[in-house]
Amino acid sequence: TSMTEQDPTQPYQPPTAAPAPPPAAPPPAASGPTFAAPEPPAQAVGTTPVVTESGRKPGRSPVKWIVAALIAVLVVLGAAGATMLLTSNTTASSSAVEKWAPADAAAYYELRLDLPGSQQAELAQFMSAFPGFDDQAAFPTKLGEIGDRIVRAATEDTYDYQTDIAPWFGGQIGVSQGVPPADAEMGSGALLAPTLAAVSVTDAAKATAWMDSVIAETNATTVTRDHNGTTITVVETGAEMGIDLPDYGYAVVGTVVLAGDVPSIEAAIDANGAGGLSTTPDYQAARAALPGDHIVFGYTEPLAALGALGDLGSLDPTGMAEGAAGIYEQLLPAWAATSLKAQDGRLVMESVAPHSTALGESANRVDPIAALAPAHTVVLATGSDVGARLQALKTLFAAEPAFEEVVGQIDQALGIVGGFESATGWIGDAGIAVTHKDGVVGGGVIIEPTDAAAAERLFTSLRSLIEVGAGGMLTFETEDYNGTTIVSLDLTELAGLGAGMGGLDVGMLPDEIDLAWAVADDVVVLGVGPEFVKDVLDARAGASLADQARYTALIDAAGAENTGVMWLDIAALRGMVEPLLPADAAAAYERDLKPYVEPLDAIGGATVTSTDLDRTTVYLTVTE
Repeated sequence: TSMTEQDPTQPYQPPTAAPAPPPAAPPPAASGPTFAAPEPPAQAVGTTPVVTESGRKPGRSPVKWIVAALIAVLVVLGAAGATMLLTSNTTASSSAVEKWAPADAAAYYELRLDLPGSQQAELAQFMSAFPGFDDQAAFPTKLGEIGDRIVRAATEDTYDYQTDIAPWFGGQIGVSQGVPPADAEMGSGALLAPTLAAVSVTDAAKATAWMDSVIAETNATTVTRDHNGTTITVVETGAEMGIDLPDYGYAVVGTVVLAGDVPSIEAAIDANGAGGLSTTPDYQAARAALPGDHIVFGYTEPLAALGALGDLGSLDPTGMAEGAAGIYEQLLPAWAATSLKAQDGRLVMESVAPHSTALGESANRVDPIAALAPAHTVVLATGSDVGARLQALKTLFAAEPAFEEVVGQIDQALGIVGGFESATGWIGDAGIAVTHKDGVVGGGVIIEPTDAAAAERLFTSLRSLIEVGAGGMLTFETEDYNGTTIVSLDLTELAGLGAGMGGLDVGMLPDEIDLAWAVADDVVVLGVGPEFVKDVLDARAGASLADQARYTALIDAAGAENTGVMWLDIAALRGMVEPLLPADAAAAYERDLKPYVEPLDAIGGATVTSTDLDRTTVYLTVTE
């Protein structure tokens, strides 16, 4: 099919050439429950065991062979990132690929490029803000053209998405990854995590022919093996390269292509989609916690991956690695899951994990830091009960013998200011903020103190220590600002000294470098320069980030009462960066990137805790 090239910065115009008729409709999606009983082994394409070898051209690197069998899947993945709609099925929501993930997988990622349920319409609404996507009726065609361009560029015009991939691609991709055996030897192929990709297909013969052609392009040595009546096409790698590596390949089983290391493929064929990851309680809990249709779903078991590290004592005689693993075991959840979907003109990412009390409990509440952050804050990340969590983390490290000496040294160093508890016990909720106003960038830490007097004692002690230790090299200035004292520390001379000792070029540094802080009853602020401190102090009685409609709309949707928020003003950040671009880069940016970056507005979200699950919801919005 000849598609008329379109200017991506202009609204979509129908192609002048008559498009080819669409491919035959795929067979109906399978119905019924996801966790079906085992079925008889499906007839694979070409099940007669035939062994063939193709010669290798001189000069071709054997390193390419290790990935040759997976190239077909990877090209599909690359194309799919921009061509999600071509195989859209708005009625089938069940996954055809998740049942192939093995029960012992430590991670599973799924792309629903068939856009189940309402995802096609929802994504079209989101994409309508970008050039060329304003006509939602032409959405699939427009993405098809972009998909063609991506595949042609990736394959040096060898393949075309709509001609070579779309006719057989079923729109679903699931990739699972296990963990290497704990007793795997260094330098052994067993250290590579078992990996299996399952790709849904609508025409197995076309899929097989295309993948064979891609593998042939690499001039790899391939053989076919019969495994219980199913043919596996294998790219032999380890022996040819003279190292211990597993063989990789692919097999067609019914309406899916299985690709990965051969042992994983064989195990999947034997299981025939039964008793896998999708039947385990933790995975089912993750799916239930993220209901509805999605474009991306991810599931991980961090503790399983941690356990695969095995005995670390032989690698680290200090015991710190093993001790750290013990701490992580208390901090990491048994599982975590994330989904991405389009909804109401926005992209929504949700993450869930079992509730953890390893660092204590925090109650959901309206985030106080946003009300202390200036209205022109472009970046904000906050957390609740930070001081208590730091102390809980210290307790975990102190309980590990390998860290006992290190924790003791920290206690000794902080003893001069009253100890670790005195240094952190006054910290309540806290956040990191970046501001931008009138071309000036500021930033620092904003803290809601639980004990302002303790904070004042700490900063007074630190000032005295610096004055004594610096021997007059560093100078402090104080300023009364509406009844609050701002203390500024001039670091310019210290930076110049560092440069003179082989550090940074002094010419790269600002003319003046100040670290400023202020302590009030309701806020402690520490930042670069007194202007940031003043902006935070002013926000208490004036306009703050919490008063901005764009911010509150996203945070309220994610959870008005929460244990932490995040905010990224993309539009403002773009305004910060664009004037800094050199002329040649600015011209390329204006031409190639700005039309697609300009519609992006903001990212905002919050974490909400509960007795069973902790949930983080993040929104990406575009301008209307």
